[in-house]
Amino acid sequence: MINGNSDAGIGEKKNVSGSAYLSPLGVIALSFGYAVGWGSFVMPGAMFLPKAGPAGTIIGLLIGTAAMIVLAFNYHKMISSVQGSGGAYGYVTKMFGYNHGFLVGWFLFLTYISVLLANATALVLLVRYLFGNSLQFGFHYTLVGFDVHFGEVLLCLGMIVFCGSVCLLSKRFAIRIHTFFAFMLIAGVLVCFIAALCGHRGGTAAMAPAFSTGAPAWLQILRIFAMAPWAFVGFEAVVQSSSEFRFPVKRTFSLLLTAILLSALVYILLALLPVLAFPEGFSNWKEYIDMLPRLKGIDAMPVFTAAQKALGPVGVAVIGGSMLSAQLTALFATYIALSRLLRAMSDDEMLPKWFGRCNAEGTPVNAILCVMGISLPVPFLGRTVIGWPVDLSNFGAAIAYGYTSAAVLALVRKDPSGGRAAEKAAGFFGLTMAVIFSLLMMVPNYLSGSSLSTESYLLLVLWCFVGFVLYRRDFIQDSHNRFGHAIVVWIAVLIVIFFSSLMWFRLAVCDSAENAFQDLVGKTVTREAARSSISHVNGDMLFKSMVELGILIASLSIILNLISILHRREDSLIVEKLKAEESANRSKSYFFSTISHDIRTPLNAIIGYSQMLKMGFKLEEDREQALNSIISSGKSLIRLINDAIDFAKLEDGQLVFERKPTDCAGLLRKFVDAFRRARQLPSVEIRYRAEGRMPTLLIDPKRVRQILFNLLDNAAKFTRQGFVEVRASFERAPEGGTGTLRLEVEDTGCGISEQDLKRITSPYVQVDAKQARHGGTGIGLSICLKMAAAMGGALSIASTFGKGSTFTVTINNVEISDASPVEDDEPPAIPNAVPADISRPEPAAGPTPETPPENAAPKRILIADDQKLNLMVLKTMLKKLGPFEVVMAKDGREALDILTSSDTPFDLVLTDMWMPVMDGEGLVHAIRADGKLAAMPVHVVTADTEMQGKYGEIGFNAILLKPVTVEKLREIIG
Repeated sequence: MINGNSDAGIGEKKNVSGSAYLSPLGVIALSFGYAVGWGSFVMPGAMFLPKAGPAGTIIGLLIGTAAMIVLAFNYHKMISSVQGSGGAYGYVTKMFGYNHGFLVGWFLFLTYISVLLANATALVLLVRYLFGNSLQFGFHYTLVGFDVHFGEVLLCLGMIVFCGSVCLLSKRFAIRIHTFFAFMLIAGVLVCFIAALCGHRGGTAAMAPAFSTGAPAWLQILRIFAMAPWAFVGFEAVVQSSSEFRFPVKRTFSLLLTAILLSALVYILLALLPVLAFPEGFSNWKEYIDMLPRLKGIDAMPVFTAAQKALGPVGVAVIGGSMLSAQLTALFATYIALSRLLRAMSDDEMLPKWFGRCNAEGTPVNAILCVMGISLPVPFLGRTVIGWPVDLSNFGAAIAYGYTSAAVLALVRKDPSGGRAAEKAAGFFGLTMAVIFSLLMMVPNYLSGSSLSTESYLLLVLWCFVGFVLYRRDFIQDSHNRFGHAIVVWIAVLIVIFFSSLMWFRLAVCDSAENAFQDLVGKTVTREAARSSISHVNGDMLFKSMVELGILIASLSIILNLISILHRREDSLIVEKLKAEESANRSKSYFFSTISHDIRTPLNAIIGYSQMLKMGFKLEEDREQALNSIISSGKSLIRLINDAIDFAKLEDGQLVFERKPTDCAGLLRKFVDAFRRARQLPSVEIRYRAEGRMPTLLIDPKRVRQILFNLLDNAAKFTRQGFVEVRASFERAPEGGTGTLRLEVEDTGCGISEQDLKRITSPYVQVDAKQARHGGTGIGLSICLKMAAAMGGALSIASTFGKGSTFTVTINNVEISDASPVEDDEPPAIPNAVPADISRPEPAAGPTPETPPENAAPKRILIADDQKLNLMVLKTMLKKLGPFEVVMAKDGREALDILTSSDTPFDLVLTDMWMPVMDGEGLVHAIRADGKLAAMPVHVVTADTEMQGKYGEIGFNAILLKPVTVEKLREIIG
């Protein structure tokens, strides 16, 4: 599954998704209810039949339906391949970046809000046709030729508030009532159509003519086809709620297909109603449709007139109920789609966080309140003004369709197998159709016979300009460098502004000239009147040209400002990149120093004990300890090498995962038990707890063990007392075939500061590395982070400094296996286990001298090292070299306490460099500062090769590089 442009990890922001509540029936109802609104009842008389006739309408709608089915397939492909909600906005953002995502989200909002407002205010038309002026009371004014009455405004406001309140109250109740109204819509249309069909006389001959007049049949079909985005807009809006599906998303295509076919059926049946049952007094439907401009009331509504003829007054009630149901379903669906879109944009920080806040049920209440707040003032503007953004809904839908299809093509290209031919064809076809839809809508009166109105062009210009302003806000506030990487988006929007402003100016001038001409028609035209009309047109042209110029200058200014900001940001990024490279070089230098230290440490034990074995041991117990130490050190060395190899593979994306049916609970239990036995930490309790029953899972047991070892080993290193607890749980997904595996490792260790949390997962970094070398290359957590992301999950850390930490690995979409668990092909013992760190032993009561032979002159030597293995190697070597009295300390502080409290002086101190509490440098400085101890020889024993040139400056007498050999030790101690 694709997880976006950035790796999942610490602090990854998750989309807040509510509990799943959408059933397959609910998805069909949402998709169908959005696509079929008030327009399906008006367009047969206003557009379909006048422009194309019944045959042209049916053929055009069927071709449009086929195109929508291809687009539905593209949406299905994306929803099946890309995680997350947000619909087309989410897909585009993850596939092409935030610049493209903002563009799609901005125009989707315009499309959806236009549909909501159109359906909410269409109730006024329904009331006027059915009940006349019954609601025309209260204040009254005329705006752009439309009469606005208080009573009708009140009705629209009530409808907006009612639907919004239902969505706020309960999303489950909202989908139930939406489904009910969707059923009422279909039932009403079917009843009226069947009645009209049964009452029709004359067969197909009485339905003539098949096409309208005035244009070729193919052009009439094209005109209807060009309206497909408008007719089906919103069928895809349900994918905004994909995170709330109660079924596998692979079923999405069949559900969208059902909704599209139902929508096409309703459009076709409503278009045929006036053809089957036109009023008395007309010889055919064409004669009736041509008379519509001169008719009033219900007679001017072909669909209602046909229902009345077929069923009488009952038919009017039935078809009126269907139209009301269509408006309500469109409103419910739009509220749901818009709120999820706003939430997704808020989650991506394109909108303030306020928009994404949800209630306990997971409903984005603030987004719904925002949509309601935007909608409430609109009914006061009248239907004419509302028609302007409605005209743009086609354009916004075409943008979403085109981008989704392009995302499919991009997804197919990323497929190593090259993708299926059908997917490539669907992506290419969808993209082509989107371009055609856009051109047919944007280019005035070209072929399709329909275009945007003058005001719609201006509104499009203003919408793009406002989008630029909001985009600039996001661009400036972007702290993650997500915006500004696709200047082609800026250019495309600027082209739309240029083109739309030119079209607006052209149409506005034509309107002005037409008005001037109409003023002169029927009048005696004098020179003064003609001159006055020309002057008026010139003045109007000057004003509109200034408006156009102002918009263009403002748009260019914003783009130039964005480019300026981008250049400054790039300069800053160059500086940051240089700093990052410098930091990376330091980190890598530290890494090589670290891995040199950590490789030399086990090599020190292997070489040292091998030499001791060659020289021979007196006691079998000592020989057995030497062999065990060699084996343990070899495993530790293998782990270091494997970590480095795995990290390199993860960086290149080449790490292979072998999923097997695994008893995860048993695997983890055995692992923790083995870890507990291997470490034997007396003051730290290591425990395991499984939360709930865990089924057999398809996972890579080796990689799960590797993640758990890194986390558990890390927790054990930094925990001196208390506990380290491993918790495991599995949460089934609603569909039941998959789920989420969660592994948690909690410790009561030193915790991590807020500052260190930001860098702890960076490669080669160890927190508190200077004060204590805890072992490891510093890439363990980075491996866990990248490995969890590669397995479809994430690693998160919660820590309180001084109290402890909790590391959580969440792996999504883990499949449940019905097969029997495969026997683990690796032993349950801890991989690469090493002897327990002595940074947490019980305090030594005093020196632990080796009894020298009688009459020998013993030489007292103090060894300080935080690794027990190193102490044992040095002690064993010294025993072989002579009758030395050897005292061991686990850190510099304990060594200094032994030196200052001992009655018998020491002859030599051998100290490691990196230790907890007090390191080797601190110890030698303390010794040199003590008058009694200042002359004591202090040799540093370290794997850090960089110390060779500066040990004398620090205060050491000599250096002994690991791995230590008997010869080197004999030479340095004389």
